[in-house]
Amino acid sequence: MQSIYFSLISLFLAIIGQWNFYVLKKPIFGIVFFILAAIIFIVSDFFLLNKNDSFSIYEKNESVDYDINKRTEIIFLIIVIAVSIFYRFYDISNVPIGCFRDEGKLALDSYYIMKEKQPMDARQKYPVYIHGLTDNPAMFNYIMSAGFKLIGSGVVEARVITAFLSVLGIISFYFLLRFLFGIKIALFGLLFLSFMRWHITFSRLILHPSFAIFVFIIFLYFLFKTLKEEKLYQFLFLGLALGLSQHTYQAARAIPFAILLLLIFWFFKKPDFLIKNYKKLIILIIVFFIVFSPLLLYISKHYDEFMARAKWHYIFNEVNMRQFSEAKGNLKYIKIYLENAKKTLLMFNMVGPGSYFPYNTGNMPMLDFWIGIFAFLGFGYTLFRFFTFSKFAIILITLFAVFMHGGILFADAPHAARTILTLPFFILFTCVFLEKVYFQLKEFKYTKTKYIIYILFAGIIIFSAIENYDKYFNKYGKHPFAWDMFESDKRKAAEYFLSLGNNWHGVLDPTYMHGNLGVTAEFDIVMSKVKEKNYEKFVINENFPANPELNKNYTYILNAEYIDLLSLFKKVYPGGKYKPFYKKYNENVLSFFAYEVPLEEIKKSGKIYFKNGLRGRYYNGLLWEGEPVIERVDPVIYFCWDASPPIKPDFSVAWSGKIKAEKEGEYTFTVNTWQNFELYIDNNLVLQNKLGNTNPIIEKKILLKKGLHKIKINYNQSVGGFVYLYWIQPGDKKKILMDDFLLPD
Repeated sequence: MQSIYFSLISLFLAIIGQWNFYVLKKPIFGIVFFILAAIIFIVSDFFLLNKNDSFSIYEKNESVDYDINKRTEIIFLIIVIAVSIFYRFYDISNVPIGCFRDEGKLALDSYYIMKEKQPMDARQKYPVYIHGLTDNPAMFNYIMSAGFKLIGSGVVEARVITAFLSVLGIISFYFLLRFLFGIKIALFGLLFLSFMRWHITFSRLILHPSFAIFVFIIFLYFLFKTLKEEKLYQFLFLGLALGLSQHTYQAARAIPFAILLLLIFWFFKKPDFLIKNYKKLIILIIVFFIVFSPLLLYISKHYDEFMARAKWHYIFNEVNMRQFSEAKGNLKYIKIYLENAKKTLLMFNMVGPGSYFPYNTGNMPMLDFWIGIFAFLGFGYTLFRFFTFSKFAIILITLFAVFMHGGILFADAPHAARTILTLPFFILFTCVFLEKVYFQLKEFKYTKTKYIIYILFAGIIIFSAIENYDKYFNKYGKHPFAWDMFESDKRKAAEYFLSLGNNWHGVLDPTYMHGNLGVTAEFDIVMSKVKEKNYEKFVINENFPANPELNKNYTYILNAEYIDLLSLFKKVYPGGKYKPFYKKYNENVLSFFAYEVPLEEIKKSGKIYFKNGLRGRYYNGLLWEGEPVIERVDPVIYFCWDASPPIKPDFSVAWSGKIKAEKEGEYTFTVNTWQNFELYIDNNLVLQNKLGNTNPIIEKKILLKKGLHKIKINYNQSVGGFVYLYWIQPGDKKKILMDDFLLPD
């Protein structure tokens, strides 16, 4: 019986298993059918007539003639690269739609390096490692800053740089596949990678894992070359690639351990390897440490900082152990490990990451239907050959097992980024399957049946390409949650403001200018296109009303939470223009709005003082003592004073006046602040918040009769802070307490 029949049977069983995983979500049945399929696929090996064709050409000394000339190879390679380029650059300005905070931080840090400005959370102007939000080595930042010099800075530009590096990685991967499997299998394996959704996702995100894959592929190429051919230059380049890998992403920290483990296996498999190549290994180690030394120096000085994120997410720290398992004694370590291993293993074919949207959405498996099947069958066969001490299998299984622990050992499993170094192995396992089937088809006697199999395989490729397109560009790219998860309002607000030109001054939602530095990376990286900063944080009675002396048009760009202030804008500047911006793919929901005020309108209105509101008296110190430094009418109590307080902290404010209840009933008052706050109505304490309270939002319901009631508010601030006051009138919804209901004393 010919071997191809066994492979077809195993493929049929694997399809049933994958259906149970992928669609029915029944892992027990899926595992049973997958194991049966793998066993039959392994059995097919014994029916091959040419036993030399039983595994990768990597283990053969002779070259393999695949009956394909150089011109044909180049044509097909160009086609595959074109497919890769399409999936990585198509509609890149809109998919992903926004700019996730980690992306914005990485891009903005790169921009700062280009401008010779010290990045945030870095210890020097030209850092080796940047702590804080991104918390990774800085090599990718330098490459991106060089890219910014060539094509300009911005979100789209940063994504183009990342996608370009990903395409270079795909081209590099071809040479690895060609070396391991020959031309034909390499082209098919590369084609599967070209439309692999997992790789596409990271190719279009401005993140360190995207860059890590590129360097890791180069490392793999020289690793396989070195272990087979043992040439001096290969040891040298392997040391270089190994050193560079440590400057890419946290998951790459496992690579030296994988090499060490591999050398132990190699010592038993080829005991003369270390003796014969000890001088070359010394050169490799020297080159590695030279390249690694800047980061090593940083680690020696800031070890706790370097390890902070890893320690925080490590499954065996005390906090995570309490969270993830109720088991007692030593058994809990095993149980936690197995729980995370299960989540990580199932992420590829059954339940992918769901909580961290930028990497995935809707718990979609990270592999498509067919790659999941081919890779598993290839993995099963490789695992079998591992136990027969195949050199190629030892390398694949050892490295794959080590890099799987990038997900298993951390609490937020399943995690598509921490397991990113396993991604090339799924293509390698797929190629193992494809090569084996290819050799079986070479021996198959029935030409018509063989062509039917080829046509079916072509159909699978087309189906997978369409499936991955749909899942990425439609289900992921146009998901209703995409706008919020990618924090698209910040990017779109910045792009809108840029479109107005230089004659406009922007007054922004505080979340667009975060903290006392006034920096929100997702907004600022878009605004890096302007030479001078022509925007500031929105503060009532500071930049609203507008300053006529600035001699510019004003646009107020505010989150949907500020929509209650629209009536105030229209009251002050009736000639202004309201411009709403809705969430894309969720068009009924307001994301943010702008209120454009032309310079003529500002000049016509002149200097404006609010008549309605509460009288605010601002004092130096925290105790409302002495003469007020500022006395004014504030139309609302809705202030973010982290970057631009009215007077230098420490300061205190006392607001007083009357509040109008239009009808008798139950009123709910809500304050949002971390600072000391007291609200009195008719001399009765209604709300109180104290500095240090773990919950900034306090609310209380009270009964009010129709008419005017005395209101008094005490507030003080010693550090950056905010204070927002809301109310709910009878039969109404929560709104900002507006000036229409407030009278100063």
